[in-house]
Amino acid sequence: MYSLFGEVDFAQKVFDETPQRDIVMWNSVLAVYAQHNLAYQALVYARAMVNAGLRLNGVSVVSVLSACSSLKALREGKIFRVMSIKNVVSWTSMINAYSYSNLFNEALTLFQEMEGENVTPDEITMLSIVSICSKLGSSELGDWIDNYIKKNRFKKFQSTTMLNALMDMYAKCGNIKKACEVFDWMIKRTLVSWTTIIHGLAMHGYAIPALLRFSHMQREGFKPDGVVFLSILSACSHAGLADEGRKCFNSMIQEYHMKPGREHYGCMIDLLCRGGLVNEAFELVCSMPEKPDMIMWRMLIGACRNQGDISLVDEISSHLNGNGMGPKCSEDYGLLSNVYAEAGQWVRVKEIRKEMKIKGLMKLDPGFSSVEAY
Repeated sequence: MYSLFGEVDFAQKVFDETPQRDIVMWNSVLAVYAQHNLAYQALVYARAMVNAGLRLNGVSVVSVLSACSSLKALREGKIFRVMSIKNVVSWTSMINAYSYSNLFNEALTLFQEMEGENVTPDEITMLSIVSICSKLGSSELGDWIDNYIKKNRFKKFQSTTMLNALMDMYAKCGNIKKACEVFDWMIKRTLVSWTTIIHGLAMHGYAIPALLRFSHMQREGFKPDGVVFLSILSACSHAGLADEGRKCFNSMIQEYHMKPGREHYGCMIDLLCRGGLVNEAFELVCSMPEKPDMIMWRMLIGACRNQGDISLVDEISSHLNGNGMGPKCSEDYGLLSNVYAEAGQWVRVKEIRKEMKIKGLMKLDPGFSSVEAY
């Protein structure tokens, strides 16, 4: 509270006079110094926090980094050098600091230095490294982690949380087969486990296996959330499984009483358009509780163009103009113009181009090219 009024000294006094200090209190005093750009004091308290045997968490790291005027201090390892006790806690804290700052290569280099100092990583360290590999999405790094775990026989790290992280890493690094193997090994599975494997399968285009896992998940008594439904709808869309996608979407609303988000509607519209069910897609867009964005309307118009359904394009245009959602940019006008041009409706093309000129969305003196004949 004192920090809100600029009373840094009083905040420090309260901290110093408190005998029992938990992570919340340490983070509070770090935040005070960070908010007042007192970088040196923030680093001193970060060191003291580690020396007291506490691990810097995400809140701690954000405070320390925001206190620094730039990431130069972090890159040079100054934060780490002020920590007198370099144990697994301090090493992991520094690795997390690099990770939070998207300095992934530096984090991996530090992990290798940690190995060189014969400091054995704990599960939190490995979770950080696995998370970094997931973000980078490198198959080589995925193989490296796999071999590292096997080489060091980290059986004590086979918790559900760790296995979920490994599954996610393997999937994002392109090894969906290995992700499935990890899932099959798991004795205890959580909703995160099911969500991770279904998303991984969907991401790699394995719609049928994703649907099978989805059914299995429900038989096991797990209630799917919006993330799972989004993965399933996306998989069905790219695989052209309109019926299955429609069933999942209806199940989301009717069976699980969930309110679909804009992303769910977007997947369904894409699915129906890909399946040639443009009229159904149009009805779905019109029934949305939220105002559809122009991306959805472009998907519809593009699908009409592919199927040569000019009458529906007219209906969509009338609907948009009637609701004040007509074309706003040159891309929208260009799409409509191309649709009508391909259908040979040059009167409509002329009307659209005239409207573009009036709104200043089209050059009055377009460029030209010439060819000289000899």
